[in-house]
Amino acid sequence: LRCRPPRPFEPSRPSAALPPKIKVPITDTLPIEPIARRPHTSLPMRTSDASEPFRSWAFWAVLALAFLLRLQASTDRFLHPWDERYHAVVAKNLIQDPLVPVLTADPVLPYDYKDWGGNHVWLHKPPFTLWLMALSLRLFGVTELAARLPSVLFSALTVALVFAIGRRLFTEKIAILAASLAAINGYLIDMVAGRAPTDHVDTMLVFLVTLGAFLSARYLDRGGLPLLLGIGVVTGLAFLTKWLVALLIPALWLGF
Repeated sequence: LRCRPPRPFEPSRPSAALPPKIKVPITDTLPIEPIARRPHTSLPMRTSDASEPFRSWAFWAVLALAFLLRLQASTDRFLHPWDERYHAVVAKNLIQDPLVPVLTADPVLPYDYKDWGGNHVWLHKPPFTLWLMALSLRLFGVTELAARLPSVLFSALTVALVFAIGRRLFTEKIAILAASLAAINGYLIDMVAGRAPTDHVDTMLVFLVTLGAFLSARYLDRGGLPLLLGIGVVTGLAFLTKWLVALLIPALWLGF
């Protein structure tokens, strides 16, 4: 039997339907950025717009709304009962002597130093908020609006801090929603206007605690001694506002 000799091996040719392979040089590929990580944890953090200035028109609209609502509520031509009246009187007396908060500047009748509503030296609340009110009364005159002006400003800044915290921890849409809810919160507005108990003192406390939360979030991302000192200063000011409630700030720092 005669057999046909085997044909020599030939590599298969590429099909005409498939395009030839193109070698792409390494220099033409897109750079891959490494995932940024927090200095104190292994979880990745969002770094796209965390440090950019606030450019969203929605943020400025919410901030303007918060300021106007608080300003309009502060135009009452009288001081509201209890807390605001006492705070305004002590703040007015602090203009003369900032280191001695007195309720009655020149007591004529005997008084009971244990009675917070009828004593001479008034230590019912720490003096930081009252100092700010006294400064406003000194600059703009002894009026109801001047006594409430620091609360108007710091309560509006609280709304901005809520937006900043929401954008850093979540997204800008969530931040806008949270800031909007803070802007129209009726109880926060009543505190600014002096209609709610503890009024201006709690307004300043809410601002300081929110600022402490914001600094704690930034410290979690960046660390560093300046941010840690800032948290300490804010905690000290909160102590000068409402005593032991200031411990909320280091508690938030430890929680983050």
